[in-house]
Amino acid sequence: MSKLNQGFIHIYTGNGKGKSTAAIGQAVRAAGFGLKTYIVQFMKEYPYNELNSLKYLGEWITIEQFGGDAFVYKKELPGKEEISKALKGLSIAKEKTFSVSSKVTFDPLTSEEIGFYINNYHPYDKAGAYGIQEWIGLAACSSIEGSYFNVVGLPVRTLYRELQEFICPPTI
Repeated sequence: MSKLNQGFIHIYTGNGKGKSTAAIGQAVRAAGFGLKTYIVQFMKEYPYNELNSLKYLGEWITIEQFGGDAFVYKKELPGKEEISKALKGLSIAKEKTFSVSSKVTFDPLTSEEIGFYINNYHPYDKAGAYGIQEWIGLAACSSIEGSYFNVVGLPVRTLYRELQEFICPPTI
């Protein structure tokens, strides 16, 4: 089986049990394929047993916990300290991911031009329903703010920088 070309974000929420079990199950499966996983847990700062067992898979699985859940059982709003812990967790999780934005501007198209594009280039399988590298991009794209490669489908430069940081972090 070949490795994934991209990572995925899984979010488990809700009352009751099973969220950690589901996340850890996916992480263990990924580790079996040699893939790395980062898990963020909110409202779970007690040293649960899964943390002990995941130490053995530390090369592939990182798990961090932010904030307790005592305020839930006390049926009160979280205090400033718990809110601060959650914000720290969100900030750290955001550092572990990245995104790239690009703005594409098109000249106005006639209904005939739109029909021509739809009939000849079948855009329905494309994000945004167009391929910038196809006729429509050549004929009507007046500007791109940001990365052309992001518009095509993969922000190559940003991905390269992120992989450099991930594989060979700078040492100072």
